[in-house]
Amino acid sequence: MKTHTLQIQGMGSDHCILVVSNIVKGLDGTRLDSIEVGRATITLDENKISTQSLKAAIEKAGYIVKN
Repeated sequence: MKTHTLQIQGMGSDHCILVVSNIVKGLDGTRLDSIEVGRATITLDENKISTQSLKAAIEKAGYIVKN
């Protein structure tokens, strides 16, 4: 398990927090530790999901992810 704090550009409201939360919670091998506008701390089981796959899922929703 590895914890990542991601900077997420394009989040501007509580709705964006809900969208990103649902994406992360829907991925096998992820745990959402905290989230706020522009930032999320997520723990990954790297045997189930890669950091790149997590970023791709969030970016598919129209956000830009940096860590």
